Amino acid sequence: MGNESIAGIQAVRTKRNVKQFLASYGFYIIFILVFMIYSLRAPSFLTVTNIMNMLHTTVPLMVIACGIGMVIICGEIDLSVGSVAFLSNSIGTVLMVKAGVPIPLAFIVVVLTGVVLGAINGFFVVVFRVSSLIVTLGMLISFRGVALQITNSQVIGLPEALRAFGNFRIASFYIDIAFGLIIILLLHTLHTKRPYGRFVTATGNDREIAEKLGIPIRKIKFSVFVISGALAAVGGFFSMTQVGAINPLLGNGAEFTGIAAVIIGGISLFGGEGKLFPGVFFGVFLLTVIETGLNQMSVSPYVYPFFRGGIIFIAMYADSLKVRLRK
Repeated sequence: MGNESIAGIQAVRTKRNVKQFLASYGFYIIFILVFMIYSLRAPSFLTVTNIMNMLHTTVPLMVIACGIGMVIICGEIDLSVGSVAFLSNSIGTVLMVKAGVPIPLAFIVVVLTGVVLGAINGFFVVVFRVSSLIVTLGMLISFRGVALQITNSQVIGLPEALRAFGNFRIASFYIDIAFGLIIILLLHTLHTKRPYGRFVTATGNDREIAEKLGIPIRKIKFSVFVISGALAAVGGFFSMTQVGAINPLLGNGAEFTGIAAVIIGGISLFGGEGKLFPGVFFGVFLLTVIETGLNQMSVSPYVYPFFRGGIIFIAMYADSLKVRLRK
C-alpha cells in the first residue's frame, strides 16, 4: 500500500474521530460557550443567586424529563407527560381546596393518578400494540380536556403551606432543587446499577435480541410508562407549587421541551443509548440558561423559540450523526 493510500485512510479516520467527538461531546462545548458568553455580556448572570434561581426553575422539567428519558431509552415515546402533570395535579388541587383533603394525602393522590395515567398509556402500547406516538398523542389531548373540565379552565390558588414550600429556601438554595437532584440520581442509579436498567437499555437497543435473552420486554415497556406518568405528576407538583396555583397552562409544551432536553443530554431518540445524569440534567439546565441569559440581555422574548429550536436541531443532527457513524 502506497504512502498516499495510507495518508488517505488516516485522514478519513481522523475526520471520523472528529465527527464522533463532536457528536458525543459537542453539547458540553456548546454549554460552556453559552455560559461564558452570557457571563461576559450580562453582569448579573454569573452570580450564586441567579444560578440558584435557574436551578430552581429547571426542577419541574428535570423531573418530567427523567421519565421521558426512561421511555426513550426503552425505544418508545411519551407525548402525554404535560397533560398527565396537569390532570393529576388538578385532581390533587381540587381535593385540597374544595374537599379539604390534607396536603400529604392529596400529594399521594397526585402521584397515584400519574401512575394510573402512565399505566393507561402502557396498557395500550403493550396489550394492543398501538404505536406509543399515537397513544400518547391521543392522551395528550384527552387528559388535558378532562383536566380543563375538572378545573373549569380556571386558576385555583393553593393553600399557603404549599405556596411557601414551592419557594422555600435556605440562603439562596431552594429546597426543591435537593428533591429534584435526589430523584434524578435515584433514577440514574436504577438505570445504570440495577438489572432493570440494563433490561430497559437492551429493550431499546434490539427487541428481538432482548426477547432471546429472556428479558420480559412487555413488562419493561409497561413499567417505563408508569414511571414516566409518576414523574410527570411529581414534576407538575413542583411547577404548581412554584407558581402557587393550578392554571390551564400547567405542563403545556412540557412534552416537547422535555424530549428536547433528553436529546440534548445525549439520550438517543432511536432508543437504547444514553444516561439520565449528567446528560438530562445539563440538557434541561442548558435550555433554562439560554432563556435566562437572553432575558438578562434584554433580548425580545419572541426570539427565544428561535434559539431553542436551533439548539434542538443541533442536538437532533448530532444524534442522527452518531447513529450513522456506528454503522
